[in-house]
Formats: sequence, structure tokens, C-alpha cells
Amino acid sequence: MIRKIIDIIDRHKSFTISSHLNPDGDSLGSQLALGFALRKLGKEVRLINHDPVPKLYQRLPGVSEIEVRDELFPLPEVAFFIECGYQERTGFPPFSGPIVVSIDHHEKGGDFGDISWIEPTSSSVGEMIYQLVVELDIPLSYEIAYNLYAAIFTDTGSFQFTNTSARTFEVCSSLVRAGVNPAKVAEDIYYHNSPGKIRLLGRVLYRMGEESNGEIAWIYLLRREIDEMGLSPDEGDGFVNFPLSLEGVKVAIFFKEVDKALFRISLRSRGEVDVVRIADSFGGGGHKKAAGCYLKGELDEVITRVVGRVKEVLRE
Repeated sequence: MIRKIIDIIDRHKSFTISSHLNPDGDSLGSQLALGFALRKLGKEVRLINHDPVPKLYQRLPGVSEIEVRDELFPLPEVAFFIECGYQERTGFPPFSGPIVVSIDHHEKGGDFGDISWIEPTSSSVGEMIYQLVVELDIPLSYEIAYNLYAAIFTDTGSFQFTNTSARTFEVCSSLVRAGVNPAKVAEDIYYHNSPGKIRLLGRVLYRMGEESNGEIAWIYLLRREIDEMGLSPDEGDGFVNFPLSLEGVKVAIFFKEVDKALFRISLRSRGEVDVVRIADSFGGGGHKKAAGCYLKGELDEVITRVVGRVKEVLRE
């Protein structure tokens, strides 16, 4: 598959690279790294996303070049999509014209794209883009290496998740040799919180709920609370990892209100619990240890439905 992608790159001049809705560190780092790499080959590249870059990732090299648009325009010869198994996940209305290349490490996906490169054994798309850059014989500039390291670092949970492999560390070793400072990446991403965000985290954790003798822990965040603190909508996105750290917890759930009576649900697990099964039940997806979905309804109703499904999976 990678040879087909290289052939497409060789034969075309103009490219657009796009991430999925609500972009994360892996999709953004991979998008930016691929953009820098293609420009080194003399290609015309635009970076276009439907949603803005979260505050967490505003320090990634080249991030200011990402355009936020409601549609994919102007249309290029080739459009790369990062972690978009379905056209709907791009956020853009249906379009035609470009050759669409979909790159993903999630096993579940649709038939989106003329070429679909999927590697579930990779820790991240960042790891896949590293492979592509090497195959293209493109030198690892600081910008490429930094973005790839950030992609891998964030999608492995700072190398804590089970998707971390020996190959992951081999790739990151090459990126560090190319000039990346791991401590700086960690500081750039995780150590620029506002006082309001920390106070909000305290409020959210204070009312944490527990079920099934502490095997399930859940938290929630309402839109009005973000507005009251004067924060950007994305600033609560990492909160789910705090209840996951509790001793005895097998599944942590974060209910975040993103619109009136619409919640984005983040699921994380420890042990053998497969949370993508839970997300699948509600039309979502993800990894075995990290998945998500959207649900409409009042908070209590949504919590009851999701916690109930988690209990079913735990019993199984």
C-alpha cells in the first residue's frame, strides 16, 4: 500500500492534508509532518481542517498554517485524510475530484478513500507517517521530527498505553537523534494550563461518580461551566485520564456537553476491557483502550445508558 501512495505523490503536484473532526495530537502532528515532508519534495500543500486546533496543540511547529473551513476548498489533485474512516468524520460535505488517500491505525473503518492505508499494529498514524517519510528518502527536519514525536507521544498516552511497542521506541529514538527534545515536547503540550482550567478540573473531580464497586468511574462537564471560566471549549479534553488513575478502576468515562443536550463521551480502560465495544454500541469507535462516541439526551439519561452498557461489558 505504501508503494501506491508513493507513486501518487510522485505523479501529482497539489495536495491537501486534513485531520478528523475535533483533531487530536496524533492527527495534527501527522498532518503537519506530512505537510513539511511533501513541501521538501517541491509539492504544493495546503492544510485544511473543519475544526480549530485545540489549545493543547498550539505550539506544534507549523500549526499556524492550518486553515479552518466548512468545506474542502480549493480542491487539490490529491487529498490526504488522517484518521477518517468515514467521509462524515472529515466534517466536510461530500466532494469529488481529488484522489482521496485515507491513512489510519484504527481497525474499524468504512470504504472512504480511493486508497486506504490502515495499520492497526501501529501505535499511531505518526508512526505510519514516519515510515512513509523514510520510504520517500526525505531527511528528518526538526519540524517533521517534532510533529511525529508529538503524534506518537500523545496517542500512546505518554508511552503508557498498550499500543506502545518496541518499534514505537525505535521510531522515537530516531526522532530524538533528529533533534527532538522529549522534555520540551511534554512541556509544550501539557504544561501551559490556565488557572481556570485547573479550577474547573477540581470541580469536575469533586463530583466524580463511581459504580460497580469502584470498577467504573465517571465525570461530566457542562458547556455553561466552560463559559463561566472563560475557557475555550477544548480545554477539558484530557480530564478522562484522572479517574482512570484510581486504584481498582477498569473503565473511566467522561461526559462532555458540546451542544445543548449533546454529549461527547470519552471512554478509557485498564486491563482487558475493550471500550471500543461500548463506543460501537452508540455509533462511535476508537481503540480497545480508548474510544468515544456522541449521544443526545439529558445528562442523567446519557449517563445511565452508557454506564449501563459498561456494566454489561464488565459482566461479560
